[in-house]
Amino acid sequence: MKTAEQFKELLARYYQRDEETKKLYEEFTAYSYAPLNDLLDAMPRIEDKFNLKLPDEYKTFIEADSAWGMYGAAEDFRIYDEDEIYEFNNIGNHEGYSSIEEMKDYFMFGQDGGESSYFFDPFNRLGYGIDAVWRINRCSCDKRDFELVAKDFYELVEKFCDKKDEDFERPFENEPEKYPYKGHVIEDVLERYIENNSDCFNAVKDIQIQVEKFIKILETKNISCQIHSIRYFDSEEPRNYIIPSVQNIPFEILYLIQKKMYSIFFSEWIFTTLCDEDLIVKNYGKKAAKPLKDMFVFASSNASRFVGKNINAMDYFFVDPTNILGNGSEAVYIICTKSKRLEEACHVAKDIVDLFRIFAEGEELNTTPIGKIK
Repeated sequence: MKTAEQFKELLARYYQRDEETKKLYEEFTAYSYAPLNDLLDAMPRIEDKFNLKLPDEYKTFIEADSAWGMYGAAEDFRIYDEDEIYEFNNIGNHEGYSSIEEMKDYFMFGQDGGESSYFFDPFNRLGYGIDAVWRINRCSCDKRDFELVAKDFYELVEKFCDKKDEDFERPFENEPEKYPYKGHVIEDVLERYIENNSDCFNAVKDIQIQVEKFIKILETKNISCQIHSIRYFDSEEPRNYIIPSVQNIPFEILYLIQKKMYSIFFSEWIFTTLCDEDLIVKNYGKKAAKPLKDMFVFASSNASRFVGKNINAMDYFFVDPTNILGNGSEAVYIICTKSKRLEEACHVAKDIVDLFRIFAEGEELNTTPIGKIK
């Protein structure tokens, strides 16, 4: 086992790696070490609460007064504090805002700059030992996407010291599909109903142009707005986007997901479109919200600058394909993941274009539950 002194030497090497890390060291030393000490003091309490033993080198790293985070050639990581540990890990009856059922056998201890969490396997479910460091995208939590990033915490830190953080392995990528549900391939749906129908195609293209116009407005307001192209993770063949067998899903939403806007991030994680497995995860399986079984979840938002000050962030954006709610199949709603009833959803926009207009014009989203609207 590595000692705190060995970690301090390793971190000294990291902070001398280049001019940027030297600057980070100066900034870090200006902060109090109290939060690190608080986390170290909380370790016995955390282990008792989760009924597990955390890797010694993880605790030693914190004991060394090292750092909350590091960055490498392409990836980075940041350690969770005690509150975040409870937030992202499954405890009892889902204690914490973002507790994830699929990860209940593992322990999330930190994350990168986006949606991926670093985790340990404290019960050795994966067979690589309890010291091994893993990473997963929290949107899917698919075992096939588990990345083995280091054999232990010291090796993880070494990789960031040497900018060797791109050689992660995915040992379970060839396992069978986790969600073998039947549905429609979006590309097939679009080709059949839109691209072979010139009038419909022109109408949907016009919707795309309008959405892009509002995105440009957002960019002029210095709100971070990025459109990410699709990233295929399978080495053998690309996966198709699958949508569940729900009728009347608005074509414009399918078109935006498949053809242009695979993932969109605004500042403060306002809005994130879903694609690929995420569409299945959000509309099927354990993570699907039961009140939304007749709806189609097309996006999620972990936080929003447009909701009221005293309102929790609304997690799911969805449409009502069969018009159960009476506002048409294109109307957009939001609902918190903790909501148990459809009546707790809020009607936020008349269609997808209107949703982006609200973002662009800086309006707050409507937070009046539809069950209370007379």
